[in-house]
Order: sequence, then C-alpha cells, then structure tokens
Amino acid sequence: MCMVMLRKDSMALEAGGYAEKLGNRYESNWVAYQLLRLLQEKISYVIVEPIGDDEVGVDLVIGNNDDSYEHHQCKASSGNSEYWHLSKLHSSNILKNASFQIGRGATEFHLVSPLSSRIISDLCESALNSNAMPFDFLKYQVKQSQEREKCFNSLCEYLGMSVELEEDIRKAMLFLQRFKIVRYDLNKHNQSELEDRASSMFSGSSTKLVQFLKYYPVEYNKLRNKITANQLLNDLKKAGFVARGIPEDERVLSVVDDLSKEFDESIQPFLICNQLIKRRELDNITDSLEENPVTLIRAEAGVGKSSLLLELHNYLRKTGVISVPVRLDRRTPEDNLDAYGRALGFPYSPPFSLSSLSKHNKVVIILDQLDAIRWTGAHSNIALHICQELIRQTIALRKEGANISIVLASRDFELNEDIALSSWLQSISESLHEVKLSTLDEKIVEELVSPFETYSLLSSVKKEILKIPLWLGIYLTIAHRTQTAPSFNNKLELVKNFWDDRLSQISAHHLSVEEAEQLIDKLVSVMMKQGSLSVSLTSLPVGSRWVLEVLMSVGVLTKQEQRISFRHQALYDYQVGSKLYRAGSESSEKLLSELGQFDNQTLDKREHLKYALNMLLDANQKNYCSSIEAVLLNDKVRFHLKFLALNSLRDLKVIKAPARKLIDKLINDSELNQKFISTSCFKNPEIIEYLIESDILASLINSSDKKLVDASVGLLGSISELKPELVVEALRPYVDVSDSWNQKVYSSLCWNIEDDSDDMFELRTELIQKNCSANYIDWRNLSKKHPKRALSLIEVFLGHYKEVICKPSYSEEIREHQKLTQRDYWSPTDLDGILAVAEHTPEEVIGRLLRKITDIAESQDDYKEVLRWLHKDKTDAYEPDCSLTSGIFKLIVKAGENLQTDSEILYELVKPYLAIENPVTVHLVARLLLNLSTAYSNIVIDWMLSSPNSHLSCGNTYLEPVWILPGKLVSKFSKNCSNEHFARLEEYIIHLKSEMEIEQIKRILETRRRGSSYSYWGSAQYFCCLNSMEAAFLLQQNN
Repeated sequence: MCMVMLRKDSMALEAGGYAEKLGNRYESNWVAYQLLRLLQEKISYVIVEPIGDDEVGVDLVIGNNDDSYEHHQCKASSGNSEYWHLSKLHSSNILKNASFQIGRGATEFHLVSPLSSRIISDLCESALNSNAMPFDFLKYQVKQSQEREKCFNSLCEYLGMSVELEEDIRKAMLFLQRFKIVRYDLNKHNQSELEDRASSMFSGSSTKLVQFLKYYPVEYNKLRNKITANQLLNDLKKAGFVARGIPEDERVLSVVDDLSKEFDESIQPFLICNQLIKRRELDNITDSLEENPVTLIRAEAGVGKSSLLLELHNYLRKTGVISVPVRLDRRTPEDNLDAYGRALGFPYSPPFSLSSLSKHNKVVIILDQLDAIRWTGAHSNIALHICQELIRQTIALRKEGANISIVLASRDFELNEDIALSSWLQSISESLHEVKLSTLDEKIVEELVSPFETYSLLSSVKKEILKIPLWLGIYLTIAHRTQTAPSFNNKLELVKNFWDDRLSQISAHHLSVEEAEQLIDKLVSVMMKQGSLSVSLTSLPVGSRWVLEVLMSVGVLTKQEQRISFRHQALYDYQVGSKLYRAGSESSEKLLSELGQFDNQTLDKREHLKYALNMLLDANQKNYCSSIEAVLLNDKVRFHLKFLALNSLRDLKVIKAPARKLIDKLINDSELNQKFISTSCFKNPEIIEYLIESDILASLINSSDKKLVDASVGLLGSISELKPELVVEALRPYVDVSDSWNQKVYSSLCWNIEDDSDDMFELRTELIQKNCSANYIDWRNLSKKHPKRALSLIEVFLGHYKEVICKPSYSEEIREHQKLTQRDYWSPTDLDGILAVAEHTPEEVIGRLLRKITDIAESQDDYKEVLRWLHKDKTDAYEPDCSLTSGIFKLIVKAGENLQTDSEILYELVKPYLAIENPVTVHLVARLLLNLSTAYSNIVIDWMLSSPNSHLSCGNTYLEPVWILPGKLVSKFSKNCSNEHFARLEEYIIHLKSEMEIEQIKRILETRRRGSSYSYWGSAQYFCCLNSMEAAFLLQQNN
C-alpha cells in the first residue's frame, strides 16, 4: 500500500460525534478562509454546498479571477490514519469524485485536509513537469522507483484505466495535474491568521467577523448560490461591520465604495427638503440597463439629473448591483483612460478593472455631468476622448458577455449644439438608449409649496419654473427660512432672492457682506481663470478660512476633497453673469473684454452671458441693445454666444427707439437677417408687429430671396394664435397671387382650426374652396368647440366633391380628384364628433345640408347617377365619396331625431323638398318624416301617394330592402290618418304591380320551378305595408 508519514506528533481524531463536530468546524473554518480571500478579491466567487453534478464529492466551488474554477472537498481526518493511503482515497470515493469533476472540466480538485501524501504529491508534481508524452512520463518519471510505479499502477486501477494504453495514461496524467491535496490545520495559528486577515480589512472585533463568515452561507441562505464579494460586503455592512481604510488599497470594491461615498456626499446635502423625490423615469432606465450597453439621460439644466442618478445608484446597490458613480465635473478625465482609472483608484481603466466582477455581478458605471467636460476649454477634447474610450471598452466587454452597462447624463443644449459630442453619440446609436428626464409632477410641487402659497393660483410661468428641481429647491430654501413665499417672476429674480437671503444671514456670524463678497469675487476670478468649477483650498487668500466657513454654513459654498465650489453651478453662473452685467452697463467694449479671447469663449460662458443680458434687459434697453449688437456684429465672438444673443431678443417685449434701431440694422445685415428672423422674431408678436407697421415685413415677403420669403411668411404663422387679426390683415393681399401663394397663406393660419378668429376662419374656408390642402382637421374638437364652423367645412367638402360624388367610387374621376386633407374620409372617432353638431344646431344642419344635397342631385342629367350616390351610403365607407355621403346622411338623420319634439320646426324644414323627386332627396325626406308626430299623418300619407312608385321604394338597397323605410312610415302614420287616406293607401298597395319586365318575370318563374325562392311580385306588400296596415286597420276599428 502506498502511503506517506506526516509529522510525528500527528494523532488520529476521536471517533463518533466529536469527530463529526470537528469536521463541521474544519469545513466552516475553510469557508471563512475562502470568504476572506473573496473580500481580498483574490477569487471571484464561492459556492458552498453546490447542487447538481457540482455536488458530487464537493463542499465548495471556488471561482478564480481568470475564469477557472476549483472543486474543494474538506476532510478533517482519514479514520485513524495519520496520512492518506491511496486505498483510503479510493474507499472514501475521493478519487472517483475527483475524477468525475475533473472529467467535467474542473480546473482543479482540492482535497483540503490536515493530512497529506508525499508520494501522491510527488506524482502530481511530476505530471505538471512532464513533456506531455504518456509513455515518456511512464518510463522516465513513474518507473524511477518501485514505490512510484506501484502507486501509479494502483491509481490507474482505481480510476479504471490501463497502464498499457496511451490514452489512459494521458487521462491519468491529467488527473494528477489537477488533483491537489491541500494541507490545512485546524489550530490556533491558522485561527489567528484568519482573525489577522479580518482585522486588516474591517475595524472592530475580528473574532466576531470570523464567526460571521463561518456561518454566513447558512444564516443568510446563501447555500448553493454564488457568493460574490459585492454581496458579501453589502451583508457585512447591514450586519454592522465597518470596512477599514487601507493605504494604497488595490481592491476594486474598495475603490467603488470610496466613489459611492464621494458621489453621495456631493448630492445628498443639497436635495430638496433633504430627501430624494422619486422620478418616474427610473423604471425606464433600469429596463434599459438590461437591454442596452449605454443609457443616456438628457434634460435641461437643473431638472435633477444628478439626484435621479443618486436615486438610481441607491436602487442598484439595494438590488445587489455594483454601481460605480463618477462626477465628471469633480473628477475630470486627463491624460488617457488607464491614467484616469488610476486617478480614480483602479489599477487601470475602469471597465477593465471591473470586468472580472461583471462576470458574476451586474456592474453599472454612472457618469454624471458629461457636459461638464465641455464647459471649459482646458483639455476638453482629451476628456471627451477618454470618455469615448471608456464607453467603447464597456460596449466591447458587453459584446464579450460581461454583465456591464454605463449610464451617462448630460444637458440637452450640449447634446444638440456640441457637434463633437452629438456626432459621437450618433455613432454609437445602436448601443444607446436615450431617456428624456421631464420636470417634476405638479402634484409633488403643489404639496411642497402648499405651506407657503396656493400653487394653482400661480402664473403658468411660475408653475413651470417651480417644476424644475433646482429652482424649487432655491424657492423652498428661502421659504422655509423666512416662512413666507419668495416673490419672483423669473429665474433671475429667484436666484437673486436666494443670494440676498443667504447674504442676509452672514451678519449673524459677525461677518460683513463686503467681506463675503470679496471672497466670492476672488473665487469667481480664480474659477474663470482656471476654467474650472472648483478651486483648491490652497488657492484662497491667507486668512480667508473664517469667511469660507461662514459661506459654507449658509449654503453658498461647499467643500469636498479639499476643493471649493458653489453649491450649484447656477449660483456660480449668476455671479459671473453679474460681473458681465456690470461690464455691459459700462460699455459694450468692456463686455467683449470680459468675454475673453475667441479660444476662451467656452460653453460655460453661455449661461454667464444669458444672466448678464437678462439683467441688462431689465435695467436699460439702450445698454442691452448695445451689448447685443456688439456680440452679434463682432467677428471675434463664437457662434454659440451669438446664438444666445439672438435667443435673448425673443424676450424683447417693449420696442423702444434702441430696439427699433437694432432691429433695422439686423434686418439689413445679409448674413444675420435670416437667423434673426427665424430665431429672434419667431413667436415674438411685438417685434413682428413692428416689422408690419414699418412695412419691413412686406418688403421681405416681396423679396426675390425664396428662403427669406418663406421665413417671413413663417413669422406670421408663429403668431397666428396670438394675433389672428394682424396675421389675416397682413396675408390678405397675397390671396390669389398664385396657387402656391394660396397654400403659403393657408399654412400661416392657426394649426388648430378651433383657434381661428372669425376673420381667419372665413379666410380659411375661402382658401379651401380654392383647392388649398387643409392637411389635417381635428373634427372631434372642432365640432365640440365650434359646431357651426364644422358645418361650414362639411358644406365646403360637399361642394368640393359635387362634380364627382355621383360617379362610380373606383372611377378615374374619383381617384384623380384632389383631396383637401391627408385623408378625406371620416374615421369612427371623427364621425362621433361630427354627429355632435346635430345636437347643437339641428335646424341649420337640415336646412343647409339638405339644400346643398338637393342642388347637387337636381343638377345631374341621369337618374341612375343620383341613385348611385344614394347607394354610397353604406357601412364600409372608407373611400372619400362614400365616407362623405354616409357621414352627411347620418348627420341629417341625427338632426331630425333631435327635432322629434319640435315637429312644427322639422316640418317647415322638410316642406320645401316634398315635391323633389330625385332618389337622394326622397330618401332623406322619408327618414326625416319618420320623426314627425302622428298629427302629420295625413300629410305624410299624401306625400307617399303623391309619387307612390318612388316614395314606396325609397330605401337604400345597399343597406336593406327598399321597402323597409316606407314600411316604417306606413306603420307609424297609417294608424292615425283619416279613413279616406287609409283607404287610398290600402288600395294602391294592394294593386301595386311589379316593375319588372315580362322577360325578367319569365326567367324568375323558370328558376322557381327548379327550386329557387326568387320573387317577382309581392315583395313591397310583404316588407312594406300590409302587415303594418292590418294592425293600423284594427286600431282604427277599435277607435
């Protein structure tokens, strides 16, 4: 038997229960040891008591960082032996189980035990250092001694292998290469080592921590599940264990934890009412993380991107995801991605540093303030390239199967206006999902504002401002301190109120406002010079520490990582804007000087100039217009600042002499006039009214420059809802200049017809009658708000189709007839709205439409064509002519039903058409007569007998037999008519002959002999009249 002796003082374990307990202690110590290695990130996961095939002869599965894995079996003893016999390994099924797991692909199988076996360990070492040739291994390495050969032969026999077969020797070599006996003693030394490792990573009692780890898989229901370092750390924190800060700690999760704390501390103190407001976009983002490598959150400034990311970060950590948040405004990327990773604390680039963790845990990298890297000129291109590379690596890892995603957040303006940023995002669009962050829900704002004022009574402008978290937070900061609602009309006034409120608190700290403003000015100057949103604490003047502490205590400044910044960028922007305002008040030249050289006019200058121009506009129109002119007409000013200046002019509401002079100059500038028109004038009724009154707009419209003409006409369209009379008056002269001009004029009217003034609607109907395309008509809203306008448009549509309404639906005339809208048919929803017109104006519906229909029908030369029109009233009315016919007929019928209680009015409306004989009018008159009271019975019977051949067959055969409708008339009115009328009607119906030709009757008789049921006489009597008249007769007799 092959064996090896251990140290001489080794003793066998006691038999029975004590041995079992000791074995459990032994295994739990090994579990604790491996979990400590997991916390040190030396391995990637641990599975205790695996399930399925992994369970066979295995206590633990260890996942290594290189994607290999090991199966561990713990054995505290080998019966009474002090070493491992090969036979004992066999009888204990250890060899069999190890062979099974190695055959399944286990990188190594470890037998963990205090006992060892020198000969087996030697053979394992030889197999690892062989030339991979089976017979060479057998001849030169195994047969070196009889003991080794005997041991190898026994091993092959136990494994069911033959030493004569090359393939079996190869399998035995593989087994030896992967089978390890790992010696681990359960003694005070190893216990002390465990506690030392625990103490190096966590403060507090290391003994308690080791005990926690020993029983963690059982107590926390982690058996048979992968235990990752992230999961274990989270549970340790919940259990009250505190991680120790380790100098030059290279563990990735320690870096993640530090970044999490930094991120939390940068946002948490500035939350509204110190709480996270839940945002509905969170679900969209978490769904995107499962489907897309990259998720982009975009929003306007101040809408709450950072607080949403903090909410996301907290949610991810709660659900066991490794969330890695980085604020790019505080951790600006420099040099290259690996260098940036090391600056954050990782060993190299963040995605690659996290890649091993992402194999067994979801990893999400959060990059807040992506736009911050473009705010400053200093190294912004390098920073963007580093971010691009970071995202490229993330996408590549995702494609390789890593469970890693990235979330970005940026302002809308940068995404739209920064060409480099927007084009890059476009290039990764297949891997990118965008989430638009909206403003706060009104219910949330109303609840927060309610202690100070009634939200519903505020102006729409104030409501929109307070729905933005930044401004709501500033509002509430003032309101909670003063216990009254701050007075403001715009953002500028609100931020100014905040500054005044903060500075008013300074005196309580025995500090003058002048001292505070001096430090603020110094901070702003340093930030502007460095092109940074934070400055080092060491760059502040000596002796300013007390002033700094006061400004931080009143919520103006904040400190993190020995760097000072304003509580929110809006406060910094306001201060720089105030500086520019003072310069602009002195002279436009001074303003240009403060804006700096061309290369220094970075995107952050946009917000600063915006504040300055707003203040100048409120203070002095002359200085404001001079500043605007200086920015727009100077070649050394970047376009994004000129664009801001053009946008600022949209706020110009009072046109005084300085404004008129500036407008005239910009209109005459060939390079700027179109941009001025499309940006500054659009939707600005005051500027447009000035352009009209000064005849400037007329000269622009009459220009030979087509783009200028279109832009000028578009100006009128932009104020059609605000100043409809002005628009109609300006456009009237261009009606009938040409068909294209008619369409231009129509396109400048209100988009929603219900918003038209009376004059504008009159112009609209006139243009539609001239075949202008109406594009889209919201029939439902129009019918509800302006039923008479809807009726007028229906008349226009009917008039437009009058030449083809009687033609076959699929004829060339119908197909080629010009449509007035994108689809000239009414959907069921449209029709529901249109029928409401009959509720509001039933008399006008019947009076106007019946007259129009009769005129069209009477103008036709052929009776059959009018009959064809009647047959277009059918259920599947999707062709324009059929839809129009069916809808108008339903509208007339509905109007008649609404006049059932006013028979006198209804009769007067129908009376002029009783003598009309075309089938369409006859059909509609019959349907209207049904709504008269029985007091009109004789009149109705007279009408039916005045032209019995048509009036007693006036139904629509496409909907029902032609006698059903007259049958309804007979049923209702024959019961109350005079005896004379009754007798005349009965006589006519009894003797009513078939209108079929004799040859047609012969054919029907022939088919009846063969069993068909076609009728040639009696249908009218059956469907229409006799049953109804019999009941009427009995009723008359009883009366």
